[in-house]
Amino acid sequence: MRRPIGRYGVGKRVSEYRRGFKKEAEQIAQAERVELGLAPRDPLDPWQLASHHGVEVVSLSELRRQDDEARAAVSHFVSADSGAFSAMLLPVGLGACIVENDSHASTRRKANLSHELGHLFLDHEFGYAIFDGRCRDFDATAEREAVWLGGELLIPRVGALACARDDMSDADVAHLFGVSEALAAMRMNASGARLQASRRR
Repeated sequence: MRRPIGRYGVGKRVSEYRRGFKKEAEQIAQAERVELGLAPRDPLDPWQLASHHGVEVVSLSELRRQDDEARAAVSHFVSADSGAFSAMLLPVGLGACIVENDSHASTRRKANLSHELGHLFLDHEFGYAIFDGRCRDFDATAEREAVWLGGELLIPRVGALACARDDMSDADVAHLFGVSEALAAMRMNASGARLQASRRR
């Protein structure tokens, strides 16, 4: 079982990628978006992408119906400490499913699902989770890669560049792609789109 994912990673420094990783992530995201018929500036629906790959997405509210123990656990993660759990990729037979916290804002849920799909598309090994308050054991390299690919799926570099050339604000980019303004800012800067556009002016 992979560790439950917390925040998407917006605002954290994500560097030290293996050589060629960013190009690989861009190619993966482009291929996935093309399969869904999306242009570079079209918003991506991660639920549709998951379904396209046969990955079931299960919400915490669905698990609430199981039994008293499940209801208590779900109530904790959607009310008492909703920030402690966002999403988790789980192996199911030869496939996988994603459990996600549907009490979060839609923009965060999109980022969480894209992150988990990033793990899947990069063939990251399923690890394990250790809970002790907020203490989690995880592969930092795999997490950095999933953060990057998840962002590339939602706002591809070519789409970010087109937005930068049109001098769109982070708020406008966020609205266009249906993501948070923080994620839009991260992608517009980390992808190099704004810098590249300014050099061409």
